[in-house]
Amino acid sequence: QALGGSANATAGNGGGGSSEALLATSPAAATVAFGGEVITASCRICKETGVEGGARAFLETPPTALVLCANRLRGAREVEEALVHELVHAYDFCIKGRDLFDCKQLAYSEVRAAREAECYYRNVLGSYGPTWFKEKMTENCIEKNAVNATKSIFPDQASSCVAAVFHEAIRDLEPFGKTKTITEAPSSTNASTSSKSLSLGGAKPVASSSSRSSRSHQGWKTR
Repeated sequence: QALGGSANATAGNGGGGSSEALLATSPAAATVAFGGEVITASCRICKETGVEGGARAFLETPPTALVLCANRLRGAREVEEALVHELVHAYDFCIKGRDLFDCKQLAYSEVRAAREAECYYRNVLGSYGPTWFKEKMTENCIEKNAVNATKSIFPDQASSCVAAVFHEAIRDLEPFGKTKTITEAPSSTNASTSSKSLSLGGAKPVASSSSRSSRSHQGWKTR
């Protein structure tokens, strides 16, 4: 089964390095990868069709493995951004047991993934000004990305689903540590994955970031 996919990115930030090296040196990636289950990562030339079509990274299971599309990632920053985004989804799905075929549960995970990937790298690290301004910019980025990613799968419910979970999801920092006062995350819904495949919204920036997904008979895929 295919589980997860990240959309093509905008211009890269330069640099090289393998996914294995990034797993070893990136605190964010390492924390998620080894937070309860070892997730292997590899690079390959991805296809133009099916779950891989248009994706820059996706997950496969069982066993859980992350595939980075070497033909769609330009530079170490894009590799790490896609890696962290997908690993957040993997953590929510595999460790927390979230049902990512449910609109609110998917929106919850998309908020978390955007916060740790696209909106962290492109807004927090690249913005200037007082703390309150940076926090507002980051929240706007996260909300836009989460709605866009969720809308591709749940076009009529995305905005309401993100609004319903946003303030709780943005404060759920697991497995990175609780650096804010956060509310208890909603109890997870254990989902059966025996007959489903899933590709999750990834990392093309919308006003910094967006992801385009469509459902096929094979599951979710990202464009």
